[in-house]
Amino acid sequence: MPACSVIVIGAGAAGLAAARDLGRAGCEVVVIEARNRIGGRVFTLAEAVPSVPVELGAEFVHGKSPALLDIATAANLKLREVTERPEGVEAGTAVIVGTDRDKIVRTASELLTSPVAYARMANAVSPYGDGRASERIADALRERFEARSTRQRRYA
Repeated sequence: MPACSVIVIGAGAAGLAAARDLGRAGCEVVVIEARNRIGGRVFTLAEAVPSVPVELGAEFVHGKSPALLDIATAANLKLREVTERPEGVEAGTAVIVGTDRDKIVRTASELLTSPVAYARMANAVSPYGDGRASERIADALRERFEARSTRQRRYA
C-alpha cells in the first residue's frame, strides 16, 4: 500500500521533479499534462535544421545546481556550454568558459597575466560597435533640442 496518493498537475521540470521525489518517498503518483508531450517550457525541436537543435522554450540552465543536473541526467538531457552571443566569440571579444570554477579562474588569470592573451581580446574588433553609442545619442539629442530651442526663440 502506498504511503500516499498524489496527483501532480503539469509535466514541466517542476512537476516531473515533484513526481519523482514523491514516488521515491513511496507515494502513488499520477502526473496530468495538458499538452501531448512532457517538458513544459523545455522543448527542443531537433529536426528543424539538420544538426542544429532549435529551442522553442526555456533553454538556459544558469550555474550548476545539483538538483537541476540530477534531473537533466535522469532525463538524458544534453547540456551544452553555449552563448546567446556567438558573434562575440567568433570575433574574439568573448570566450565561453561555462560554470566550472577552475576554468573561470584559469581563463581570467590568463587574461590578467598574459599580455598576448589580453591584447588578442582587447584588440579584437567588436561586432557590437565601438562602445560610443550613448555619446552619439546624447549628441544627437543635444543638437535636436538646441535647434528646437533656437527656432522657438526666433519666432517668439
